[in-house]
Amino acid sequence: MDASITALALGMFDGVHIGHRALLAKAAELAAASGGDPAVFTFSNHPAEAFGKRQILLTSIPERNALLRDEGMKHVITVPFTREFASKQPEEFLAYLMDTLHPRFLICGFNYTFGAGGKGDASFLEQKREMFGYAVCEVPPVLFMGHPVSSSRIRACVESGRMAEASAMLGRNYFLKGSVDASGRFFPDMFRAVPAEGSFDVSIRLADGSEHGGRVMFGEGTGTLSIPDPPEGDVELSFPPF
Repeated sequence: MDASITALALGMFDGVHIGHRALLAKAAELAAASGGDPAVFTFSNHPAEAFGKRQILLTSIPERNALLRDEGMKHVITVPFTREFASKQPEEFLAYLMDTLHPRFLICGFNYTFGAGGKGDASFLEQKREMFGYAVCEVPPVLFMGHPVSSSRIRACVESGRMAEASAMLGRNYFLKGSVDASGRFFPDMFRAVPAEGSFDVSIRLADGSEHGGRVMFGEGTGTLSIPDPPEGDVELSFPPF
């Protein structure tokens, strides 16, 4: 593994929201101060999938990885989350990280957990820092309307149609990829957070890169586009805040 990695950010990073970005900024700051590269250690699938469940996500894994790189992460290290990986004790997980990546700094959020049963956390990282020879930086929560920003909170906002709140916590517009049939019906990519119902102003990016304004009405997990001559094929919807 690249020996230039000095600061390693830990987490799933679904949505790469403003709380995640505070953590990534700290990783970039520590890496720059130590003359190395900032990196992320994360998973190529959601941990729930290892146990036969599908998690609704704010971003697909490739979209998430691209957003992480946009935030200045030089390396995005992804590994499959399997039942075997889930069974690692916290100390085993740390040994794996240090043996393979050799970071000088580990950066995590206030609610980060790892290892079998989620028994590892920021306090555990602090307890083991001398044994493994790293420094720990626990990044405090970023608050919105008095409460910590989290991926689950943003998903709840999207699903209930509170797109302005979702966008504020993401720090960008929420975007949703999918396909449109000849009748203008929009089918979002599977396992993405979508509003349960409602009509929304959107920007529509077509496969040729052109953008158009319009509206989409959701109901029962699909949507209907309201623009002249609805496009057929792949599209990306962006939900501007109201």
